[in-house]
Amino acid sequence: MSTGHQIMDSSLALGRLDIKSPVLRSDSDYSDVNEKNVQDEPQSRLNGCLPLPHQVAGHKCGVGKVGILQHPDGTVLKQLQPPPRGCREMQFYSKVYGEQSVERCLQELKRYLPTYYGTWRPPDRPNDLYLKLEDVTRRFCRPCIMDVKIGQRSYDPFASPEKRAQQINKYPLMEEIGFLVLGMRVYQTSSDTYETYDQHYGRSLVKESLTDGLARFFHNGEGLRKDAVAASVGKVRDVLRWFEGQSRFHFYASSLLFVYEGDVAGRTRDAPGAGGGSGGASGSDSHVRALSGRGRPP
Repeated sequence: MSTGHQIMDSSLALGRLDIKSPVLRSDSDYSDVNEKNVQDEPQSRLNGCLPLPHQVAGHKCGVGKVGILQHPDGTVLKQLQPPPRGCREMQFYSKVYGEQSVERCLQELKRYLPTYYGTWRPPDRPNDLYLKLEDVTRRFCRPCIMDVKIGQRSYDPFASPEKRAQQINKYPLMEEIGFLVLGMRVYQTSSDTYETYDQHYGRSLVKESLTDGLARFFHNGEGLRKDAVAASVGKVRDVLRWFEGQSRFHFYASSLLFVYEGDVAGRTRDAPGAGGGSGGASGSDSHVRALSGRGRPP
């Protein structure tokens, strides 16, 4: 495949998790949010928006960092990255959600994306541009969230040897198992609190501890949420079928965000910025390579 083909960066939401009934927002360096830094952030910089409270991975809001924000209307704001990545990301969403988007694979892809509401500029910072996206967690009372990077490599085909080595060294096992846990937030029913795990936890997992490591996301402190496990497996299979049935895109450094209701006695709620599903999945700093032919590049 020639270098003339387009590479688009995007934050994806892949896989809606319908788990309410049994009854039933490039690889980045991540840092924990510092509560004092968030509180000290000038309000003029946030323009009435707040740091996304349930963000589990990616750059978080603090001094010198904007991070992912939540608009007063409930939508999620992701600041456009410097060129060319930011332009590619916006182009990707515009292509999928544009009025001319009639291709079947794009229509099906919308099932696994957060709704795209265009762009937003702060009134007093017109040079700052944000993508305005659905918050797929907003309709949950106690959302349990896990961000998982997918694929055996997290760099695009044009990455330098240095970039490739850097990405591989972050988690060598990813080339074998095809995923990396970037972060988790799990509701504990007995204590009414959340347990959180960052990217360091994900990179600490080895083959022998993967099963138990993933099981933590589905354990509420009292038992394993088998309904959430079953629904998650089903939705991953749906996403896999979409990947296998299309030949337009290759995805690099993309992630799935798994969300399920942690309060088994609670009900999902309707809220601004929430889509039509009872769950969702989103990712961060994803790379999408557009293919013009039927075949897949090597």
